[in-house]
Amino acid sequence: MRLIRVDTWKLEDFFGDGIPPYAILSHTWGPDSDELSFGDIQDVDVDSNPQHIKFVKLKGCCERAKEDGLQYVWIDTCCINKSDGTELGEAINSMFRWYTKSAVCYAYLADVPPGDPCEKPGSKFYASRWFTRGWTLQELVAPRQFRFYDSSWALIGTKGQLATPIQNITGIPRSFLLGWLGLHEASVAQRMSWAAKRTTKRREDIAYSLLGIFGVMLPMIYGEGDQAFIRLQEAIMKESGDDSILAWELAPEDGSASPATIIGKKSRGAFATSPLAFAHCSNIVARDHHHDDTTAHPLETSGGRLKVHLHVHPTSGGETYGLLSCGPETNLGLVVGVPLSASQSRSSLSDEYIRPHGKPTCLFPMPSSDMQTKAIHIKTDRQSVGHTAANRRHWFCIEEPVGGHLELIDVYPRDSWRKDRAMIATGKHEGDTGEGSIQLYWARFRQKAPRARDFVVAFRFEARSPSVPQSRAGCRVVTCSRDASLEGLLQATPWI
Repeated sequence: MRLIRVDTWKLEDFFGDGIPPYAILSHTWGPDSDELSFGDIQDVDVDSNPQHIKFVKLKGCCERAKEDGLQYVWIDTCCINKSDGTELGEAINSMFRWYTKSAVCYAYLADVPPGDPCEKPGSKFYASRWFTRGWTLQELVAPRQFRFYDSSWALIGTKGQLATPIQNITGIPRSFLLGWLGLHEASVAQRMSWAAKRTTKRREDIAYSLLGIFGVMLPMIYGEGDQAFIRLQEAIMKESGDDSILAWELAPEDGSASPATIIGKKSRGAFATSPLAFAHCSNIVARDHHHDDTTAHPLETSGGRLKVHLHVHPTSGGETYGLLSCGPETNLGLVVGVPLSASQSRSSLSDEYIRPHGKPTCLFPMPSSDMQTKAIHIKTDRQSVGHTAANRRHWFCIEEPVGGHLELIDVYPRDSWRKDRAMIATGKHEGDTGEGSIQLYWARFRQKAPRARDFVVAFRFEARSPSVPQSRAGCRVVTCSRDASLEGLLQATPWI
């Protein structure tokens, strides 16, 4: 661990049990030019511009540490060599532990002016950017000794003194804020909800900033996007039997959820893509099931599927939900139900499901003690509901040989043409009536010979339906003059 000595502002390295007591800084980052970097601290000159924010942070942190009788401080911007990928990964995985072991944490709120009435909801304290950042969540809950300072480095108050407004701002119960209860005693869904309204500069960091909250470790892979958050959930499952990790997209209790605009049989995947999906899970707690062995079965992923033991609950409306071992803390008679739909894949598994688009997670009455759990498999892959080729199971391939005498010049509908993949993607478009509808696509080819007529190929596709067990396709070819519009040919289709 690398620390800054408060009287010299020089970095010193410490290892193992030889780490001395230190203060640690929690703050929000601005532009890179506003932060003291690892390179800057090697030859720091505060006197060159003492009012610059990066020097204000360094000097204020060191002065507070001196007042507390500490010789060292740790500041994330300049104590980590971020150009070293290995060191950066080790630091991110160790950061929660470093905050936990600090003698005291100073939270510097640069956007809170002196004299701000921090206890009032309309104050600058309530609106501080510090409460919206992903990394500051672990920085808030990990240290036992924690103090807030305003932009002039005047003390606002301790975490204990400000517990009520902090709880109102963050949604984190006082018992977890002040360490009366260990974080592991909060359900996975509840802990995820604490990060629902927080953001990070890089998409991957919303996952990496939560490692300590869940007591897991991950290798850093910047560039993977949402996959980082999925890897986080998989790592959490290996350490916990808490199936509330599946409670994402829970409908709010006041019924204010936006109406679903797309309901279909495409998979949303088994995992959420961000903590925002847990926004309404702040009061979801794990249930003690003494009458069954639900919690004895771990959640496992293999072969693109999540294996989980649930109570499978069919509704009177013909829908299916998997009942989890968690529910609202305020109503012990309810549990969370995850929407399920039988998978349409050719898998040999009869108990394979997907989480379909357009259906929220809901609350249901606690299952009876004689209702047994069932091992099911939920597909982990996600499918877009948009018009993308990845969603299609059928398409027309248009192969244009290099040096050929025909050139493709137009396709209708135009949004069905995937030029980079040389394909016309079948799927719903204007005029479709649903499964079993006849879909028509037109492709216009021009001969390279001068004054030659064009060829128009009409592709006919009939989607599979109960009356048509196998999808069917065919085509017809007509010729036309070069000045005949494709739109005019389409209108004349019934008579061609």
